[in-house]
Order: sequence, then C-alpha cells, then structure tokens
Amino acid sequence: MTRTQIRSEVKDRTDDDEISNTAIDNWITFVDNDIIKKNNGKWTFQEDEAPFNTVIGDGSYSLSSVAANIKERGTLRDEDGELTELSYHQFYAKHSDYPDADETGIPHEYTIYEDTILLYPIPSEVRTITLPYKKDMSDWSGDNDTPFIPKEHQEIYILGCKWRYKVKEEGESDNDTLIAKKDYEDALSLLVVDDKPNRTINVLRK
Repeated sequence: MTRTQIRSEVKDRTDDDEISNTAIDNWITFVDNDIIKKNNGKWTFQEDEAPFNTVIGDGSYSLSSVAANIKERGTLRDEDGELTELSYHQFYAKHSDYPDADETGIPHEYTIYEDTILLYPIPSEVRTITLPYKKDMSDWSGDNDTPFIPKEHQEIYILGCKWRYKVKEEGESDNDTLIAKKDYEDALSLLVVDDKPNRTINVLRK
C-alpha cells in the first residue's frame, strides 16, 4: 500500500475528501512513531542483511550502493566470520599509506566514513561480505513509497489515521473516537503478536 493509496483510503473511510494530504501525512508520521516505539523498538521486519562482492584490487565501496534506508549498522562479516571495525582515525593511524600500500589479501579490518566502506587489506580475490543493518522505518516519504511493516498489517495506517481524524473532528472522549482508537490499538498489538514467531535471528547481535 503506497502513501498515495493510504491517503485515498483514509478519505474514503472518513467520507471526507477535504482532508489535506499534509494532515494525513502527519498522522502517518504519528503511526510510524508508534510502531517504532512499540515492541521495545525491535522488529524482525526492520532487520535486514545486504551482501556485496569485493573487487580484486579495490578496497573502497559505496555504503549507499550496498544498502539504503540504514538506521543502524552491524559488523561486516564474510564466510570466515566478522571483520574488525576501526574508527576512521584508528584505521589511518594503523594504515597510514592506505590505499597506496602494496599489501593485498583477504580483508579483515575496515572503517566506514560518511558513505564509504574501506577494506584492509585491499582484496586479492572476490569474496562476499555481508552488512547486517536495521532499516529506518520512517524513511518512506515519497508518494509511491510503501511502509516497512508486512503488507498484511499495513491496515494499521488506515486505522491510525482514522482515529486521529476522529480526535480532530469529535474530540478525544467521543464514543466513535474511542472505538477508532481501540481498533487501531488492537491492530498494533496484533503486529507485535505476529512478529514474535519470526524472531529467530538478530542481525545486529543485540
């Protein structure tokens, strides 16, 4: 369900075509924040892994080309295990002549500075390195973007917007507002329940 579809559905269900897209977008942000805070901020659908292949003789890789919408990064790993992450200053204090050094091999250290991943030593063979990360669930502002929660639960956005609409029109204590609030909170609780059986890994090891 895209942002445009959510806006249209909210207008249909409230029978109010005069609601501004800005108002609906603000309510969508409200729901985003509710989801992010729920479940102690830990969701399996927020976790992902992005593999990329090294190139022989190239130690520099674009982070944004590896994965988009990154909120939090884990430790890079390859088939032999985790690589050691160094700060940018530690990396260059230890490898001051990088990338001009002649040393090549299987990367075992790295640093990430702004949008660049630097591997040391410079790869001497093609290997797959995996970046575990958490998605930024609020980063879907485009009209054709979709929420990060599972498709079968995206009704939450409609219910949340409908509740906030009722608050605006009828007030917090109106009976219809309270019913809309319960529908929304029940849907949010079901999202938590359905996520628990999927919690078999934690890509950030946290």
